[in-house]
Amino acid sequence: MVLRDKKRLRYGIYFFIPIMLVLLIPVKLPYSVKTLAVSYPLQEWSLIKNSEGNLMSNYQDHRKGTLETFGITEFQRGDVVTFSLIKGLRDRMFINQGDTIGTYNSNEERRKFIELSGQLGIYEAELEFWTTGQKPEDVDEAMHLLKLAKQELKTERKLMDRSRLLHRDSVISDQEFEIAENKLRVKEINLDIAEARYRSVTTGEKPEQEMLLRAKIAATSDQLMQVKERLESLVLRSPINGIIVNRHRGSSNHIISIADTAGTIGLCALKANQMEWVKVGQEAFTKYRGKTIKGTVIGIDNTMQIIDGRSAFYVRVAFPPSGIPPGALLNVDIFVEDMRFFSYIGRAFGQI
Repeated sequence: MVLRDKKRLRYGIYFFIPIMLVLLIPVKLPYSVKTLAVSYPLQEWSLIKNSEGNLMSNYQDHRKGTLETFGITEFQRGDVVTFSLIKGLRDRMFINQGDTIGTYNSNEERRKFIELSGQLGIYEAELEFWTTGQKPEDVDEAMHLLKLAKQELKTERKLMDRSRLLHRDSVISDQEFEIAENKLRVKEINLDIAEARYRSVTTGEKPEQEMLLRAKIAATSDQLMQVKERLESLVLRSPINGIIVNRHRGSSNHIISIADTAGTIGLCALKANQMEWVKVGQEAFTKYRGKTIKGTVIGIDNTMQIIDGRSAFYVRVAFPPSGIPPGALLNVDIFVEDMRFFSYIGRAFGQI
């Protein structure tokens, strides 16, 4: 009986001494929140086709958890438009920012470009015609017409002087005199036209015509520049560096996605009562292919979601480049703080 009591005492000492040491020595244990996370790229750009046949692009920044930009490419009704990816694009693993993804082919835009280019060429040729001298034979013809107009005017003036005398003597009627005056005016106008033509073919001076043509050239050039910019925008280029994501979409509307894998974002779901423990800047750890990867908490949602019938919130963790593909399921430990033994036990059991 005495021997049994001694054994009990010895076992009791073996049991309580470690407990007392834990209580007396300020031992702390690391406490972390364990959760699952889905991996996302830092940013992602996608191109899809909507039900109306228009192409839509969207850019998501997974670091912020937001849709940053959204665009729709629309064309005029009745325009025949096609879109083609560049050859071999889907066979590439990586694409650089600014690389060509594909091109739109718009019949209407190309028709405008050809039409405006031709019109601009016509205006420029006309301007050259009016601002440069003519051929020698054109100059000779203009000089001949000018001499002829001068001679005809001289003759008409002599006739007018005679008609004036006859009208004064009442030999001819007022109507006949007016006809003579009109003939003189016509000859004067003909001389002005001949002089203007002669100046045009010899000096190229035609201020009004030149100003008009220059205005038409400027307006047509502006329109052509707009069409060129439009055609340039029909060349779709990659807005980011990243990998070309090859995933089954289950829909023919998805065309292509590009993911920036310069880092990985882990989207974690935590229980509502864990919100007070998790802070931005805390360290987080995961394993991928046997390698431990250290990350940082960069964002915490301020709203709750219902996940598996429980109230929960999302936390975003940033990991450095480590080869984690988008869509991977990760086990993540978010380090909270070092805790004393009994506090650690209490919190751990409180989460069970």
